[in-house]
Amino acid sequence: MAYFKSSQCSSSSMPPGKWKYDAFLSFRGEDTRYNFVDHLYAALVQRGLCVFKDDGKEISPELLKAIEGSRFAVVVLSKNYANSSWCLIELAKIMECRNRIEQKVLPVFYHVDPSDIRGQKNDVAIFFQQHEKKLRKEMDTVTKWRKALTAALNLTISTTKKMRISVLIEKSLITVSNNRIGMHDLTQQMGWQIVRESFPNSRLWQLEDIHDYINKNRKLKAIEAIVVSDKQYDDDEYEEKVGFSANVFERTKNLRLLDIRGRFTSSEPTFLPEDLRWLCWNQYPFSYLQVEHLSKLIGLEVVRGSIKQFWDYKR
Repeated sequence: MAYFKSSQCSSSSMPPGKWKYDAFLSFRGEDTRYNFVDHLYAALVQRGLCVFKDDGKEISPELLKAIEGSRFAVVVLSKNYANSSWCLIELAKIMECRNRIEQKVLPVFYHVDPSDIRGQKNDVAIFFQQHEKKLRKEMDTVTKWRKALTAALNLTISTTKKMRISVLIEKSLITVSNNRIGMHDLTQQMGWQIVRESFPNSRLWQLEDIHDYINKNRKLKAIEAIVVSDKQYDDDEYEEKVGFSANVFERTKNLRLLDIRGRFTSSEPTFLPEDLRWLCWNQYPFSYLQVEHLSKLIGLEVVRGSIKQFWDYKR
């Protein structure tokens, strides 16, 4: 017997036209049901979306119809997703609907290395070997699953960029003003939660976390982004919580995004990581900022500060 859970969809929240649901959630229960997926489901329902979440034990015609009736399919690719024939049947159906009825597919990686899925190696390779042993007379099915998984992975780049902005605006998940996209607090919190669980300490955006992690750890290679939001600069203790040594970035060699303000370092930084793609340091309090070696830099914003030039001839 199958069990299904879908949000109570009022007539005003029902998606238009042929769609019965705004979103169908495809996930491996043992990996995600009681943490990430439950949070995601609650957040989407709270914003008025009509969401189908399967809590059953078997594939049924009702479940396949729910996939066909969903405008979006959110595929949560977790560690054991490919170990489940059920998940792979869902995924094959989802990719079929994408090609046949232009369903939008949103892949999400959760506690899994995308390269394992891309190359179908390590655990993913073992899972497919097991499927092939069980389905020796149905190898076409396994081949179909492999192709569906590869196709879903290939969607991650284009999907992330597009994400159907008009739908997000309609559901008040984002806003657009003065050519800038703003994110609803709930959406932002959900994104933060995904990052915290999937890539611990790789992105730091809370002032307390930045202060504690940098001061308590000598090795900071895990950090890829440091972003301090505007409202945190109002903290009276901002400069006390930062004011790191001038050589602090020598320990953050994998840093790619830096968005800070004021005296983040106590004196002019002696080093900036070569992998930096985006550097925003407004109210920069020093005269020189060496960026000439940052060959990968594509964005630079330094305003309302004491900067004179982006290199120091004296060195």
